[in-house]
Amino acid sequence: MPWSRIRAGCLASSTFLAAAAVFAVAPSEAQNILPTQGVVTSGAASIHQWGADLSVTQSSPRAIVNWGSFSIGQGNGVTFAQPSASLAILNRVTGTATSTIAGQLQANGQVYLVNPNGIAITKTGAVRVGGGFVASTLGIADRDFNSGNLNFVGAGASAGVANAGSIQAAPGGFVGLLGGTVANTGVVSVPLGKVAMGSGEQATLNLTGDNFLQVAVPTNTKTADGRALIDVSGKVRAAGGSVVFKAATVAQAIRSAVNVPGELSVASARSRGGSIILSGGAGGDVSVSGRFKASGQTKGGTVAIDGHNVALSRAKVVASSAKGMGGSVTMTGTNAVSLASARVDASGATGGGAIRIGGDFHGAGDLASAQTTTVDSASTLNASATASGDGGTVAVWSTGATSVHGLISAQGGPLSGDGGQIETSGENLDFAGLSVNASSSHGKSGTWLLDPADLTIDPAAAASINATLGTGTNVTESTSAAGAGGAGDINVDAAISRNTAAILTLSAFHSIVFNAPMTIAGPGQLMLQTNNNAGGTSSGGALTFTIGQGSVQFAVPVFEGPEPVLHINGQVYNLLYSMADTVRPGISRWRSR
Repeated sequence: MPWSRIRAGCLASSTFLAAAAVFAVAPSEAQNILPTQGVVTSGAASIHQWGADLSVTQSSPRAIVNWGSFSIGQGNGVTFAQPSASLAILNRVTGTATSTIAGQLQANGQVYLVNPNGIAITKTGAVRVGGGFVASTLGIADRDFNSGNLNFVGAGASAGVANAGSIQAAPGGFVGLLGGTVANTGVVSVPLGKVAMGSGEQATLNLTGDNFLQVAVPTNTKTADGRALIDVSGKVRAAGGSVVFKAATVAQAIRSAVNVPGELSVASARSRGGSIILSGGAGGDVSVSGRFKASGQTKGGTVAIDGHNVALSRAKVVASSAKGMGGSVTMTGTNAVSLASARVDASGATGGGAIRIGGDFHGAGDLASAQTTTVDSASTLNASATASGDGGTVAVWSTGATSVHGLISAQGGPLSGDGGQIETSGENLDFAGLSVNASSSHGKSGTWLLDPADLTIDPAAAASINATLGTGTNVTESTSAAGAGGAGDINVDAAISRNTAAILTLSAFHSIVFNAPMTIAGPGQLMLQTNNNAGGTSSGGALTFTIGQGSVQFAVPVFEGPEPVLHINGQVYNLLYSMADTVRPGISRWRSR
């Protein structure tokens, strides 16, 4: 079988450059689909073909080959022989044909394939590399590649990159798919490594730092049938590593940026879980209906999702730890965040993790705050300790309307540990039917904070509050500022009753009005505060604690134990249950009966 060979020469300056030779396939070999017209333009490499296989032998740290076309037919193979995983070769297509990989591509090191016409790995295609693999329809300059600056630039409406086959890099390696659009219906696997999928007209890969992928300049590429710029219905596995999907978008042109009905896994069976980052940009919607696994043995991993609108539907996100601390999950959108039949698990054996939906506690921190946040009744958020640690933290937040139902748990461990902290806040807050538990069996109880602009406790809200107090979880109901048509009042319009040691705090920006009875039948505390703003000067109007049509009752003690406590605006009041308690003024106690 005839074969051709090109070898780079060595100039007197010791810089490796290629001879101006061209590799071509003979007519008798036309049935074999392999790369054609290869010219080594930088570095040292040689090209050989034997029948259905083609090999490229690289002998310099970096090399560049320009090809007329670069496709691999089913049954054909291309092998890059590189002495180590650190060697890198750029394969640039200068012709007009797309690259279709239906056969086998193998390499010891790093292989970059750049084709502005489009790149597709079919169901029969397989890529196996020792270092890394990048498929990009964005171009890269020779000087950038040779200096290790992986800056890719498109022409404005770059073609797409699609993988329906299998891409695998050795442990610690990397895979990058860059283009106007990116689709993965196949499998990408890089243990302890990095996977990047980026949509935009500028993209930068950083192989050594934390910011593995950065994208800029939104593409003008149109997607068919409303598909997302990055669509992943296949599987991406990077155990203990990182997965990053980013689309460049602008707020003025909202479009579907990232859609993941598939499976992303950075779970580790030996160490801490990895990280998953999805970003739709300022004007990109992110939809997740698949499974994210970022669990780890020693510590749970990290999942971070942001965009214009972020929606989880029947999705499962796990950042738990079987033996250590739970991980962190954040989902923020500049417009809206919604969870429907979603499960988020950041639990950990030695301590619960952190879950942030729509924003951080009190809207503080660096996280963007959503304008609306919705968690439906079929969703669960779990940041509990599962063995001997403290419960974690859960915040469901928005600057406008927050509708939160379902189940939220941040319990302390069953062996030891305190309960965690849970906040559900928004200018308008709907929590009817929500179940909350931040209790502890062997430690201090945790707290559930409700923080709307104005709070009316109707029968549905009272049911959730009573059930939460019944678990032993402290409840703080706070109106922090007037707004949304309210004055910052707390109106108790439905009965509240509990007989646990939990602390119930009503803290109003303005006033508290009881229009329904409140019964304290256990050793807990009731804390009432009006005009809770700093300095007590900005709420305006009457600042009152009013017993309207309601009442506040402390049940007569029937056993020895801690006595209940009543606080009103910071003043502790002693409770007298009979004339006998007046014998020793200022003292009341639980008594046997």
